[in-house]
Amino acid sequence: MFIVKIPSDRFEDADQMLLINAEKQVQNVERDYYLFDFTNAELIDVVNKKEEWNHFDTVLAKHILNERNIAIPHKEIYSQYKPARLEYKWLIAEYIISIAFIFIGIIIGTLTLGAYRNLPNGKKEKLYDYYTLKHAKIMIVIGIIRTSLWIIQWLY
Repeated sequence: MFIVKIPSDRFEDADQMLLINAEKQVQNVERDYYLFDFTNAELIDVVNKKEEWNHFDTVLAKHILNERNIAIPHKEIYSQYKPARLEYKWLIAEYIISIAFIFIGIIIGTLTLGAYRNLPNGKKEKLYDYYTLKHAKIMIVIGIIRTSLWIIQWLY
């Protein structure tokens, strides 16, 4: 197994190469491979959630479904990505920590604002939604105020 860094504009080219290689390997797969024991619904799940499976398993699942004459419903995963929203209890905990500890609000807010998720197609999307990012900015302000007050108190 190899790990290769690829520029995001070349992800589709690399993905195509992996798919071509997987299609060649499917022709020589043994019938005792575990995917042959999957139900049709499980195989469709493998095809639709290809970011959770390797290229070989995805191509083999399509091949098995075609052998069984099962239509594969197409589902575009990348367009369905929605940024996450922090739960209310976590926001409250982060506010309490931001107020209680010096400089922590700045760190929490900055990490939340800078959090990205790499999609399987190489694109970057913000991890959190607008609501959560708004609270992250407030935490940064709280952290700056809290740190400033501590510095002023320490100096005098």
